[in-house]
Amino acid sequence: MNLWRYALGLLVIFGFLAFALANDELVKVNIYLNLIMEGGLKFVYLPIYVVVFLTLFFGVLVGIILEHIRYIKLRNLLRLKESELRKTKIDLESNKERFFSEEEKIMDMLN
Repeated sequence: MNLWRYALGLLVIFGFLAFALANDELVKVNIYLNLIMEGGLKFVYLPIYVVVFLTLFFGVLVGIILEHIRYIKLRNLLRLKESELRKTKIDLESNKERFFSEEEKIMDMLN
């Protein structure tokens, strides 16, 4: 199984390298600094594959962060539900002891 993972990883790396070598033209990337400070419009020239890879990287990073936040919320909800279930089980056991007759208690022990 690991051999297939390495082969697929190597194939993906070669695909990225082929894309990078085929798309090495420079692209003008505008950076709007008017929102941060005075100075107006700045720009930088980057190869197109760098822009694409950075965009993919930040997209995956944002997805990982959002999924981690969702996981934390679900884990906290699970803990809350487990706590409620534990309290309900305790209440059920106390009610069984109070309301069962002797015969029902014996049958409950047999189950």
